Amino acid sequence: DIEECELEEGILNDALENEASCEPEQPERESSTVSFRVGSHSLTGPRQRNEDYVANDSSSTLFAISDGIGGAKFGEIASRVAVFGALDAMRGGARPSEAIMASNDAVLQIKRLLHDEGAGATLLVAKLNPYGALSLAWVGDTVAYRLHDGQFELVTEIGRASATSNALDAAVGYDRHLKPKLCEIIVEPGDHLLFATDGIWDTLTEEEMAESLKSCANAPLAARELATKAAEVGRDNATALVLFAVEEEPLFFDPSEVESRTPNIFYKGFAEEDVKYASDCPEIESGTSSVANQGFGEEEIMRYLRDADDGCAGSENNNSTHSVGS
Repeated sequence: DIEECELEEGILNDALENEASCEPEQPERESSTVSFRVGSHSLTGPRQRNEDYVANDSSSTLFAISDGIGGAKFGEIASRVAVFGALDAMRGGARPSEAIMASNDAVLQIKRLLHDEGAGATLLVAKLNPYGALSLAWVGDTVAYRLHDGQFELVTEIGRASATSNALDAAVGYDRHLKPKLCEIIVEPGDHLLFATDGIWDTLTEEEMAESLKSCANAPLAARELATKAAEVGRDNATALVLFAVEEEPLFFDPSEVESRTPNIFYKGFAEEDVKYASDCPEIESGTSSVANQGFGEEEIMRYLRDADDGCAGSENNNSTHSVGS
């Protein structure tokens, strides 16, 4: 049995190395002065829970957005774990494809802890490199658009099984040998980027999305407008992450100035009351949290389970929002 486990681990490591080798080595390039002004907004819309989640790091160079599989009992947990796992991995030096694999492992582990085989999530991650290129990796139908020189274009693929189906071609939380899709774009000052869950792009037209990016004065306003428009007429959660590329140093924000209900990376993604954890959770024994190295300890899982039992995990009510700008 030990030999079989070692063999299986060796096969997995080889697969990960081969996957990493699919990303071309980057040539030496001059450092870029491009940075991002960032805004994100998420609305529950007509759904009972918000299973979308989005976050970025404090330097506005690492980004992740996820959509929990609709209807799954712990879909909202899967999307949070996916986002935090990816950001933690990229902060540690992982490339976007490696970050998705780390998130996949984290979601698989938390599913075992929660005894839920149905949970999973789409995931789109991005990393701004020093030479001005934005590297992206994704699974599922959370997508990225770019507005460049007045032209609005889809820069990723819509990860669905077919053009006429809502079924995903891949998602985190199901297959240990997941293969993320990859792309890279050179970002120039003046570019506007939109990362969106299907509640945005499957509800609004490309013309409507482009108009919001063009007309809004800043990224937070654009993200709010896009999510609000989609939530008002759509049938799903609506989450937008908007990046305005500028040629100057990034603007950092003080987490103490952010409203208390705003999930942000300074609190590991948990709002103020989220750090008040449940004191008892019979489902999880002490020391069983093998996802702790991904930034998720036993206490976080306890809190999720408590809220899931209360029927409010992931959102306060049908009008719940989370928004952040920098």
